[in-house]
Amino acid sequence: MDKGRKTKKRAGSLSVVLDIFDLADVAVEKITGKNIPSWLKYLQEQNRANQGAQLAQPAIDITNPYAVLGLPNDARLDQVKKRYRQLSMIFHPDREGGYGEAMKKVNEAYQEIISKKGPKV
Repeated sequence: MDKGRKTKKRAGSLSVVLDIFDLADVAVEKITGKNIPSWLKYLQEQNRANQGAQLAQPAIDITNPYAVLGLPNDARLDQVKKRYRQLSMIFHPDREGGYGEAMKKVNEAYQEIISKKGPKV
């Protein structure tokens, strides 16, 4: 294939890509009221705003054992035990992907609740 034919083929391929982009741009504008570049800029601004909001949100209260276990403060003992078992399956360091520090917090929270609500297990 000579150089002139390659250039024409590339120009034709580029033309097809640009035509598809134009169709997508029209479709996005019909749905959102914004063209693709405006929509992408809007999404980036939203992402930046959300990141700032996430930084402002407080972390869980690790002094509250129920919060550590992800339970309401009025959770029953059977709910606490069930949740402890679930979290142990996730965080136990002997399991694949386990996380020892998280398991320590889960154990501490569980022991604190059990000591207040019922006999030690």
